Amino acid sequence: MNLPWQTSDLHPHALTLTEDALEGGDLAQALAADLAAFHPPEIIHRYRIIAHAGDHEDALQSNGFIATRLTTLTDLPLSLVSHPTLDVELPQSLSAHWFTLKERAPWGQWIGQHWRHYQATHLSNPPREPVKGLRKIFIGTDLVEGLALRDGPQGRVRSFASLRDDQNLGWIGGTSDHLPYLLGACLRRATALGWTKATIEVDDDDRALWALVSALGVAPQHTFVTWQRERDPAKRPN
Repeated sequence: MNLPWQTSDLHPHALTLTEDALEGGDLAQALAADLAAFHPPEIIHRYRIIAHAGDHEDALQSNGFIATRLTTLTDLPLSLVSHPTLDVELPQSLSAHWFTLKERAPWGQWIGQHWRHYQATHLSNPPREPVKGLRKIFIGTDLVEGLALRDGPQGRVRSFASLRDDQNLGWIGGTSDHLPYLLGACLRRATALGWTKATIEVDDDDRALWALVSALGVAPQHTFVTWQRERDPAKRPN
């Protein structure tokens, strides 16, 4: 292979290139050569490439790739907590539970909500539950604090969020009506921890969160396009 294709535990059916692998050289030629020479195992259903918006479009389109999603990285000022869109109260029926790795927490339900949210927002490249489980992926080693919205102090987890290393927010999801509160709560918690910003990554197929972040009016620092080509030409991305 001319390019460093990768697979992941969550997406064993795809070979993927990230933006770091696209720098330098003739991408169109290298990509065409790889695709012509590929004989991957049957488990590989598609090829995916993540590129900075506006980069390599001709090379990707000429090799049969179709743009399937946009992803933005946005540094949110913590002062946005007072933005009218986020200035909402938690419904009285719910309790907000913050926790760290060393504390007792509804880990099973919290991880389960992450998994269902991830499945719903990755329909063009359906994930598969890893053999080693989901805990490593959704808790990981970078968790600073997690947030669960629960039915009362000990009830079922309805929605989730988290703060991660390097002033990043983790996945935010669950019930869409809770998203403004969740994001506002993350900004308040980040302020209390001494953060100077909160970086959020959001995909346009997570429509509710994409709309919420867009409504805050902060220009993203980076925008990426995910391009996809099905191994079977008769199929097209969802």
